[in-house]
Amino acid sequence: MPPPPPTIPRMSQSNFERQRDHWRGMALRFAHIGPPLRPTAQDLAVYQQAIDRQARRYRGRSFRVLLLGVTREIACLRWPENSELIAIDRSAEMVRACWIGDVAGRRQARCGDWLKLAPELGPWGLVLGDGSLSSLQFPDETRQLLSHLHDTLLPGGRLVLRCFVEHAARESPQAVIHAMRGGEIESFHAAKFRLAMALQSSSGAGVHLAAVWRAWNDFALDLGKLAVATAWSRETIQTIDAYRDSPGFQSFPTLSQFQAVAAEFFTLESQFVPGYEMGDRCPMLTFVQRER
Repeated sequence: MPPPPPTIPRMSQSNFERQRDHWRGMALRFAHIGPPLRPTAQDLAVYQQAIDRQARRYRGRSFRVLLLGVTREIACLRWPENSELIAIDRSAEMVRACWIGDVAGRRQARCGDWLKLAPELGPWGLVLGDGSLSSLQFPDETRQLLSHLHDTLLPGGRLVLRCFVEHAARESPQAVIHAMRGGEIESFHAAKFRLAMALQSSSGAGVHLAAVWRAWNDFALDLGKLAVATAWSRETIQTIDAYRDSPGFQSFPTLSQFQAVAAEFFTLESQFVPGYEMGDRCPMLTFVQRER
């Protein structure tokens, strides 16, 4: 018999509540979403190294790991006996669609707001996030979360993030569409990503996902011709419909902008740039606490 669905204790919510409908739509289309919006083996190897390293550091002691979201690929990694994984996501639908199930004392999923984390959940020996911070307003909400994580990490704890960042020279939406039509973009998920980045006027303003859908719709692309030019399936192309009327929001600082805010709380320990399409906009950053 299949395992029962995970129990989802509710936590207080702020701006996360307003994005619930977007994540419900994403949950329904999850099977058709791929890299770079989901991690690859290259990314997962960095997460696994961090998990193994912290397990050695806390050998003989248990430690908790905070996962920002319910990224299935991370939850399915090899977890040491002395760790407990706690995943927190804004959307009950995403938890039901993506979570691999609770195991008492080993892993659990909760529905809640990262900006209002209950103090008793920590402290953390490790915090992991896969593109998670792009759903926060930059820089204020980013700074708020990083400050909290700094204060709730154990001595020797690590923060490992795959960050979604834009190039210093922003491309135009027209350039992205031209590249799509020419078959120059390998993945439709990369195309969506590039279009969203092109549409934000600044990292502080970010972009509402409904605006991404409207821009896509305004270009009135022939989906049949696009599918032929790119070899993208219609099901994959139609994942952009999750953005229609969505309250979802994304912000894409440049790498230097993000690192400047992170440096208020953390020291960058290592950086890995994956080799897949748009990997330069999805760097893996590992941080240690700074004294304040």
